[in-house]
Amino acid sequence: MTSQVTAAGLLTVSSLLLCTCLFGNLFILESIVPCRCQGSIQALPTNELIISSLAVVNIFNGVCNFLCLVVYLLGPCQHAGWWLYQVLDFVFMTASGSAFWFTACLSAFHTLKISNFNQSWLISLRLQAHVAVPRVLLILLLASSILSVPPIVFVRLKAANGSEFNCCDYYKMFDTFRAYNTTFHILAYLLPLLILIICSILLVVSLCLHSRRIGGGTRAAVHLRVAKMVLVLLVFYTVCIVFTQVSLQRYANSGDWFVTSVFVLLVYSSGTPFALTWGTVRLHRRLLELCCSIKHRLLPRLQ
Repeated sequence: MTSQVTAAGLLTVSSLLLCTCLFGNLFILESIVPCRCQGSIQALPTNELIISSLAVVNIFNGVCNFLCLVVYLLGPCQHAGWWLYQVLDFVFMTASGSAFWFTACLSAFHTLKISNFNQSWLISLRLQAHVAVPRVLLILLLASSILSVPPIVFVRLKAANGSEFNCCDYYKMFDTFRAYNTTFHILAYLLPLLILIICSILLVVSLCLHSRRIGGGTRAAVHLRVAKMVLVLLVFYTVCIVFTQVSLQRYANSGDWFVTSVFVLLVYSSGTPFALTWGTVRLHRRLLELCCSIKHRLLPRLQ
């Protein structure tokens, strides 16, 4: 059982991560969405549509991960009932799966846009991307929602069988949940990672093959910044997935795997906005403008 001191420490750190998550993702939304407020979401450029969608699911992911830690560590399910787990599990698993798939979708779009391979089917995909991407995002969100339904059934079955209201029991690895958890990790975590690895390799190969033709101007600098962002997302994604899988294997017979997994997902939701801001020209400029504005306001007061 987690001690009160450890629980307090975890909640304190997770609170700081949640504040970072909210600040980073709300900054992205504030920088992108208001400029298009008079038009529909279709008016957003394709990359900004993916980034803003990723920011939205990251906010849901961060909030739900934090609430899951609170529920697990403090045990309010004894008073609120099992419905609390049903709601939190569904939203948090939908948001986490969508966040990983949206990250893979963003890297695939940048690879498609930047790569200079001239196959006819790639050219056709480039031309249709602005139409296909909104539909793909919606399909990925619906698929993540469908994948997140079984835990609700598990919770109901456990309550219907007369189990005691111990808030940690649900997260122990019984056979049915183990099989589902493996399937969910493959479809929601590992498959997007595979797509991200392939896109990163194709992006690096394309830049290396066509670096001379692109030249050394602004266009090359933008492409290089985007490629670095994709690689940073790949490394960050891989580290989070590795920690999640290690905790699943090491703490399979206790609830500690859940604490580690939720904490890692909260770190992912908090760190992704910084990579997106650094690698997106518009967001990077907006951040510099914001820093300059804060600096000009603070300097007269300090003097």
